Amino acid sequence: FCHEVAKKISKNNNLNLKIENVGIGFKKGTKLLTFPKNDTGLGSFNSNNMLNDNLYSNIDKINCDIITLDEFVEKNNNIPDLIKIDTEGYEYSVLLGSKKIIKENNPMIVFESIELEQRKLIAEFLASLNYVIYDLSSLKLFSSRDEYYNSKSINFLAAIKNHPVNDVI
Repeated sequence: FCHEVAKKISKNNNLNLKIENVGIGFKKGTKLLTFPKNDTGLGSFNSNNMLNDNLYSNIDKINCDIITLDEFVEKNNNIPDLIKIDTEGYEYSVLLGSKKIIKENNPMIVFESIELEQRKLIAEFLASLNYVIYDLSSLKLFSSRDEYYNSKSINFLAAIKNHPVNDVI
């Protein structure tokens, strides 16, 4: 379903889209992708909440090849200016597998984060690379990690401290 939506958006905007049937994570391998059959966009490699949630009684699972974003970029020689991560709780793992590309190229990162423990790991990781975090809806820079941890928002923007976007926001 997500592929079809992406293809439609791409066609309507005259974009060249190539879909790769792989997952992005912190190391190469295979993982079980779990998703509700009626909402495949909620698929995740972190399926604990989904499996325990009574809202999703019709769950499907498929094995998925995993590579790191660092490997993907090296293989395709296509360096991103922006990384968008919405992986239903697997965001930190995606970031870990993207460390080289982030460290060397300083792309902006748009990501979703809901769970407190994941937020803490993400904040620590991004801070180690000299990134700051904004609330994506208001574009307000968080003044502290606690403000980010306790935010009601779930969508965020991260940029290296000296990125030109910081002057615009």
